[in-house]
This record gives sequence, structure tokens and C-alpha cells, in this order.
Amino acid sequence: MRLAVPLDPASLPALLDADFPDHLLALLQGPPTAPTRARADALRPLHDSTITHVGPSAHRPVRSLDAWLVVLIAALFLLERVLATQRTVKVAT
Repeated sequence: MRLAVPLDPASLPALLDADFPDHLLALLQGPPTAPTRARADALRPLHDSTITHVGPSAHRPVRSLDAWLVVLIAALFLLERVLATQRTVKVAT
């Protein structure tokens, strides 16, 4: 790296500025990176007892989808077996 002017206070008056080291460090390091870690208690979710659930599922109990999932898997398995065991018709060319 070459400087265009000599590195002395006469040619670069910014060298005499009290904030010059901080500005130079910020220029060389770039913007600070965002933190990637934090203490767990700093990110604890806030609980508000005044919040009420709004919407169609507010008064209905939550139902499990396990039964529907079993039926869907069984139906797909049955469909696959039916399609796999069908006879294929060969056309003579």
C-alpha cells in the first residue's frame, strides 16, 4: 500500500485529531458484525396473560391428526399395491 502524501501532520492534519485512531480502526475493520450468540435469559419469551386466542379454533379443543394420517398412509399403500399388481397389456408392433 502506498500513500499519496507523506505520513506527517503537516501534510495530513487529520493525524492530529483525537478521534483519528478510532476512525482509522473503524475504516480498517468495517462495520461490526451482528452477534450470533446471546444468553438464554436475554431471549426469554414474554408471557402476557391478557392475550386471548382469537379465531375459529379459539373454542374448539385441539384434535390429533394421527388417525387421519394412518388412514391416508393405508390408502396410499393400497393404491400403490393395486397399481403395481395390474396386468399390463402388451401391444404387438
